[in-house]
Amino acid sequence: MDNSVIERLADIEREASGLVEKAERESQELTASYERRTLEFDEEAEAAAEKEIADMRASLEKKNEETMQALESEMERMASILDQEYESKIDTRADEIVKKILE
Repeated sequence: MDNSVIERLADIEREASGLVEKAERESQELTASYERRTLEFDEEAEAAAEKEIADMRASLEKKNEETMQALESEMERMASILDQEYESKIDTRADEIVKKILE
C-alpha cells in the first residue's frame, strides 16, 4: 500500500478515536448534568412538600384551637344555664324538703 493511504487511514483512526473520546466526555457531562438537575428537582420537591405539610399543620392547629375555644364557650354557656336553673329551683326544692321533714 501506498504510504499516503496508510497515513490517511491513520488520520481517520485518530479522528475516530477523538470523536469517540469526545462522545464519551459529552455523555459523562450529560449524565452529570442530569444527575444535578434530578437532585435539584428532588430538593425543590422536598422543600415544597415540607412547606405544604407545615402550612397544613398550621391550618389544622388553628382550626383545632378555634374548635377548642368554641367548645369551651359552649361549656361555659351550659354551666351558666345549669347554675341559673339550680338557683331558680333551689328554693323550691328546699321548701319541698322542709315540707317533707315537717310532715
